[in-house]
Amino acid sequence: MKYAWVIVLLLAAPAMADDGNYTRAQATQLLRNAKGGDAEAQYDLAMAYHDGAPGLAKNDSDAVQWFRKAAKQGEVRAQYNLAIAYYRGIGTKKDLAQAVKWFYAAANQGNADAQYALAAAYAKGVGRLPKDNAYAYLWLSRSKEGGLKDAARDLDSLIESMTPRELSRGKSLAAVPLGK
Repeated sequence: MKYAWVIVLLLAAPAMADDGNYTRAQATQLLRNAKGGDAEAQYDLAMAYHDGAPGLAKNDSDAVQWFRKAAKQGEVRAQYNLAIAYYRGIGTKKDLAQAVKWFYAAANQGNADAQYALAAAYAKGVGRLPKDNAYAYLWLSRSKEGGLKDAARDLDSLIESMTPRELSRGKSLAAVPLGK
């Protein structure tokens, strides 16, 4: 059975002035905080570069640089967005192994979108991941628990295509708490 799963890039808006523009003072402070190692500021700056915030030119390679810095510090939104950048080759060379690495990092922190992406990767055998319906079941289950509506529908579809052995293994994997 073919899966029509689409990895959706969810982008949170960076902190801006009420009119949607950074004030000079806000932009200066954001850059200072990002350079100082503040992961949330690094994420916000990455988003500003990604979106081309007013007064700041859109620059996907700079966005990836700041996503990477924040992701390495455990910023889950940055981990997910960095995975998407590697998966699609936006602002960086397409690298499925790196995409999977960062999807895992975000998924293990409970990011339902990253969990959904891993389920799709296992269902299709993307990058170095083998096609494995039990692991697809695991990550779809987690994504469903995280509230992603598409995961519930796709989990039902996956279950219909699984052998009893795959389903049993998938349920066993899903029974282990996240991070164990």
